[in-house]
Amino acid sequence: MTYHTKNPVAIIIFNRKDKAKRLYEILKNVQPEKLFIIADGPRNEAESEKCEQTRKIFEYVDWPCTIERNYSEANLGCGRRISSGIGWVFQNVKQAIILEDDCVPETDFFRFCDEMLERYKNDTRIMQVSGTNLMKQWDADGDSYFFAQWASCWGWATWARAWKLFDFDMKRWKSRRVKKLTKQKFGNLVYNSRKKDFDAYSYKMVPVTTWARQWAFARSIHGGLSVTPAVNLITNIGDGADATHTSNMGELSVETMPMQFPLRHPIYMMPDCEFDLKMVEMVYGIRPLYKKVMGKAKRMLLQKFPAKN
Repeated sequence: MTYHTKNPVAIIIFNRKDKAKRLYEILKNVQPEKLFIIADGPRNEAESEKCEQTRKIFEYVDWPCTIERNYSEANLGCGRRISSGIGWVFQNVKQAIILEDDCVPETDFFRFCDEMLERYKNDTRIMQVSGTNLMKQWDADGDSYFFAQWASCWGWATWARAWKLFDFDMKRWKSRRVKKLTKQKFGNLVYNSRKKDFDAYSYKMVPVTTWARQWAFARSIHGGLSVTPAVNLITNIGDGADATHTSNMGELSVETMPMQFPLRHPIYMMPDCEFDLKMVEMVYGIRPLYKKVMGKAKRMLLQKFPAKN
């Protein structure tokens, strides 16, 4: 079934012509009426041709579409380029779907985003619509989606009202009270996993090469929830030498599944803490203490009472 998305789509490209071409073919099927293209500049002279060839893919489109381009001639890096590009998008529109070139969406992703952007456009409790569900499927009691505090930016959508809360420098993380309240909100496990990232970027302990951690921080301190589909709608194909943050995808890239329509909506708005914890375990490689204890006990039992063939 053909589906034409109702919302503007912003795409983020750089120097990966093949991936950008694949994304173009997907967009051709859903035919957004307005397309924003964000591109970073080359890091060196050798990369210039790759960047130019990638941009040419979107020089023309073969469906009725208004195209807005925001191309940087200098290399700003992933963090500054993507965040400034998204800011530019929301200077022009109130809501949008956002895709990086290594995200391969199900067609249902666009319909899901369209419906969620409309349904929650005035609900400030919701700050993001996610397309990625790294569990592939999640039991949401038959509902089509659920709410979570953890959110992936591999294929997502949001509103200008939410993005205005984004702060690249995370200045509020320097507040002791913000740290205290964050720890109370998430508990030691999640807090400790995020504190390392927040400290590094807020205090400039490392080069700031991302924007997604800052966006997670904005959602966190403003109590923002993400709408997460019960099935995965995005596959990330960024694995490889040309990837900035996804050079070793492993279990973090899962296949997509179609979504059933009409959607079944939750009757309550509470974050799924079990899902959030599993995401922290998966993404950060952290296991709760009780699981560590149980794992150790199991190993000791197997050593004492080895399994018989």
